[in-house]
Amino acid sequence: MGAIAQVVKELKIYQGKFKTFKDFCEKALDRSRSYIERLIKASKIVIELAQMGFSKLPVNEAQARPLTKYQGMN
Repeated sequence: MGAIAQVVKELKIYQGKFKTFKDFCEKALDRSRSYIERLIKASKIVIELAQMGFSKLPVNEAQARPLTKYQGMN
């Protein structure tokens, strides 16, 4: 969900129906923007770890969250 939300945010795909990304998160996904932002960060971590060759990866946002402080991305 995080990777898809990132694409929606970056390409502003939500703009046809929603005024802001926050509106999209709250109305379409029924989640807060802060939660979706955490999912986006977590998905970046999982993708980065997979690209580095790790076979054991976090399976949810809570497992990936502590790793975000070590990530080179925003």
